[in-house]
Amino acid sequence: MQLSEVFGHTVGVIHCLEVEEPEHLRNCNLNQWRKIVKEALLSDADFRKEIAALSDTFYPQLDDLMASVSALRIDEEPVLLWGDAFLYNLLVKRSSGKVQITGLYDFQFAAYGSCLFDFCKIEGDFRVRRPREIYGHPEYIEQFYKGYKGTGKAVNAPSDTHQILVNIIRNAIQVRYWWWDCFGVLHSKTPEYLKAILVGLAELSRR
Repeated sequence: MQLSEVFGHTVGVIHCLEVEEPEHLRNCNLNQWRKIVKEALLSDADFRKEIAALSDTFYPQLDDLMASVSALRIDEEPVLLWGDAFLYNLLVKRSSGKVQITGLYDFQFAAYGSCLFDFCKIEGDFRVRRPREIYGHPEYIEQFYKGYKGTGKAVNAPSDTHQILVNIIRNAIQVRYWWWDCFGVLHSKTPEYLKAILVGLAELSRR
C-alpha cells in the first residue's frame, strides 16, 4: 500500500507541473470535447470509409446527436496528463524501509486536459489488472488518492456530465489513434467503442 500512496503523490506532482505549450500535447480538455471528437472521427477520409463500412448508421446518428447537445461549460483547470500512469511504468527501490520512485516510463500518451483521464486509467487498472493478488487490494485506490492529495491537489467527485464527456473522448481516442493511426486497422472492439460514443451523446442530449 505504501507504493500506491507514493504513486499517487507522483501523479499529483505531474498534475501540478506548468505546461507552456499545451498545443503540442494530445487535447483532452473537456470544454473542447466537440473538437476532439470531430478530429478523431471525421478528419481521416480512409478511416471514415472503414467506419461507414462497419456501420452505415453511425455517422448519421453521430451528426444528429452532436447537433442535439446543448453548449456545456466545465469549470476545471486542465493539467499535464501522464496518459499511461500505473505501477508497471515505475522504477522503484526500497531504502530504509521506505518505498521510493526513482524513475517513470512511457509518456507517449501524455496529454493536456482533465485529471479524470489519469484517474480513470489508474482506477480501472487497479480494478481489473491481473494478477489480482498484486493489483486487486481495495485499499490501493484509497491510498493512491491519499498520496495525490498530499501534493495539495484537490480530488472532487466528478459530476455525471464530467464522466460522460470523459467516456466519450476516451472511446473516440481508442477508436482512432491506438490502432488505426499506428497499424491502419480497426480495433476488434470498435463496434463497442462506437456504441458507447452514441450512448454518451444521447445522455448529454437529454440534459
